[in-house]
Amino acid sequence: MGTNSECSHHSSQQFYSRKNRLLQLFIGWMAGCGQQQIDKLQRVMNCAARVIYNCSRRDQVTPLLRDNLHWLCIRERILLKLCLMVYKALSGSAPSLIIIIIIIHL
Repeated sequence: MGTNSECSHHSSQQFYSRKNRLLQLFIGWMAGCGQQQIDKLQRVMNCAARVIYNCSRRDQVTPLLRDNLHWLCIRERILLKLCLMVYKALSGSAPSLIIIIIIIHL
């Protein structure tokens, strides 16, 4: 049986992979969302970081997200994913449907 730190690390890795899958599902939806929805999802990420590092609600969470977990803020992540999708479409490495949609809108 592992130590507490090993268990904590394993559970944080599981949480990170679940968070990543959920964010991938919501990227398309979030691109068209308003600031209120983005703020809600950002609060969920902040709460997750606090759970992983066992911090109080008063602790600053931005350094944890950026420096320790290497997570982008929600708005930055959406922008990164959209830019990556456009780049892949223009370079021909995206699925053909994505290429067609992006080329039509350019």
